Amino acid sequence: MLAACGDAATAKDPAPGFDSGTTPNGEIMPGTGRDASPGAVLPSSKDAGSTVGGPGGARDAAPDGALPAAMNDASDTRPPGGSTPLFVAVGYGAMRARSLDGASWVDYQDVQAGGGDDPNLIRGVGFADGRFVGVGNSIWYTDDGVAWSKASVVASNGGTMQPGFLSDVVHANGRWVAAGGNGLRAYSDDGQTFHLVDSYYAGHYRGIAAGNASFVAVGHTYGAMPTLGLRAVSSDGEAWTIEPAAGPGFASVAFGNGRFVAVGNMGRCEGSADGKKWEPIDLTTMNNLGEVRFVDGNFVVRVGGNATLAWTSSDGLSFAPLSSVPPSLVTAGEAGGSTVFVGANWDKPTVGRSITGPWTPGAKFPNGVGDIAYGWVR
Repeated sequence: MLAACGDAATAKDPAPGFDSGTTPNGEIMPGTGRDASPGAVLPSSKDAGSTVGGPGGARDAAPDGALPAAMNDASDTRPPGGSTPLFVAVGYGAMRARSLDGASWVDYQDVQAGGGDDPNLIRGVGFADGRFVGVGNSIWYTDDGVAWSKASVVASNGGTMQPGFLSDVVHANGRWVAAGGNGLRAYSDDGQTFHLVDSYYAGHYRGIAAGNASFVAVGHTYGAMPTLGLRAVSSDGEAWTIEPAAGPGFASVAFGNGRFVAVGNMGRCEGSADGKKWEPIDLTTMNNLGEVRFVDGNFVVRVGGNATLAWTSSDGLSFAPLSSVPPSLVTAGEAGGSTVFVGANWDKPTVGRSITGPWTPGAKFPNGVGDIAYGWVR
């Protein structure tokens, strides 16, 4: 069983119970803006769509087996012929919901209203090979966004694992790879059975991306001061090279157009082609950067929490300020034959026709959103 799935953290975790979504110094990490109250339960529509069956997706490998240009968000939003686009949201209280257009959400389900940073939180979600996979203190999967199952988890040495959580999941070359708290990492070839990498580390991975034949996880150390940035690189999700990176902790990483971009506290922004050699990117800010996404061919960087600043770049080298700040967790997909941008402001999904909006908020969820993925159903 996954010691990180449903078990309380031990003394090795810097906070009692499960991680609070903040750094040891209290800075907000991505997806943790807790400033809204729960709303009404959305209606259920079990007959919307059918089973997921399209190959590839927002975090899938390219058809020829090479790693795609974008792993954290869809760069090519066109679904395969005969399939229907689908957005899936996950988050607090094990909330799960789906939408055909990012505006109207159906089949909402959770295990508790007003959930917090506890064993029910689903922190990240991805799509590949006709399957959505969500990760947190448990791992969930679905082939239609309606019926969800918990994945089986096996420790790599057949024993037990240090309790923790998984922050996010990515898919490339036929393999799912996830990373999270206390150095926890896991991989799966089908999204149903995950194998844990049995290696405790005094650090939390906050994001993961894949490209150029590498999986890259980023985060921060804890315990010994000062807290440092943390990076880990793997070619297969099993063997990893872990590297503390002097300076503020990282919050998020994305891959697109041949480059990784990682962001973190105190304006830290860095780029890399291989996940091993990194160069600083000056955004001329000391604000804590909460997330970076690769959306519709461009990187988007936001300040954490209630963001008032955001930047964009097509090459991951030169960034320009955005005239308006998009919502968090923004993901591109297709609806009605055109590209739409879907994000969330805590418990309220939001839709726009471009990365600068205008943004139209939808109905509130009873729980906050942790992540959004785009895929398709047949």
